[in-house]
Amino acid sequence: MSALAVSMEQPDIAMSRKPPDFVIAGASKCGTTSLYKYLTNHDGIFMTHLKEPSFFLPEHLQVIKDTTTYCRLFKKASSHQLCGEASALYLYYEESIASILSWNPNVKFIVAIRNPIDMAVSYHNQTLYSFEEVHSDFEKAWRLSEDSNRVVGPNCLDRRLLNYKAICRLGRQVENLMRLAHPKQVHVVVFDDLRADPRGVYERVLNFLGLRSDERHVFPTLNPRKEHRSRSVAELVLAPPALLMKLKWFVRRHAPVLSKKVARQILEINKRPGARLTLDPRLRAEMVEEFSDDVELLGDLLGRNLCSWVKRG
Repeated sequence: MSALAVSMEQPDIAMSRKPPDFVIAGASKCGTTSLYKYLTNHDGIFMTHLKEPSFFLPEHLQVIKDTTTYCRLFKKASSHQLCGEASALYLYYEESIASILSWNPNVKFIVAIRNPIDMAVSYHNQTLYSFEEVHSDFEKAWRLSEDSNRVVGPNCLDRRLLNYKAICRLGRQVENLMRLAHPKQVHVVVFDDLRADPRGVYERVLNFLGLRSDERHVFPTLNPRKEHRSRSVAELVLAPPALLMKLKWFVRRHAPVLSKKVARQILEINKRPGARLTLDPRLRAEMVEEFSDDVELLGDLLGRNLCSWVKRG
């Protein structure tokens, strides 16, 4: 069942409110994994064990597809805890924001943003790692962003997810969120701040959620650029042959939390740090032109000067 229809039925959950109380809604490769992990350890917060349940995404992208299973993710939450989940693609899909607000009009949104040029490079690394992208050369993948007939990897469920230009236009996405939700329901984290002052960012997020500080001092960097030690092992997990793919989707459908946990454990063992990409100056100049207006919009929305992100020359 699509999450766009769930607001029409009452969830089977023994709680006085309708979780989640807040969502980390995006954006991809902007620090959402770090925020998710930091908040998981606060005793006033219950985060779903499954990151990226994607329940409010379009149906073909959902990991959790039915209301009962989604509500069950919050079953172990204590009455004093705020319930949260993190699905980094919600911000990209306008219908997802509307669906979340239909489900719970009082939900709060935490959004992380980043220099779109850096984001595009990091996001390409992620799509390549997850067998969505087939072109290891970033410039080639970038130029195919808006090609609806481009070749995609076996795990690509939506060509829009390989449109690096669109997915990194965060100004438009934040503008849409602020149009649909009350400003008091939205808190934006800038990735630069998260790296420079993670404790300060964390304390401000807690304040936004109405929670006390837990005096946390350790904030490790999570989900850095990575690659597979063995592409063959990764392919068996992420893009297996046809027969095994059917088994994978059967298990994922009937035991989504377990299947994702096992896959992540195997991938964790099989990963290593990825090499950082240095952009050709000509390509970077092109990307600056592509994102300049959107970065200006984002700065206006946040009341912050972000022009250094798209500095020319």
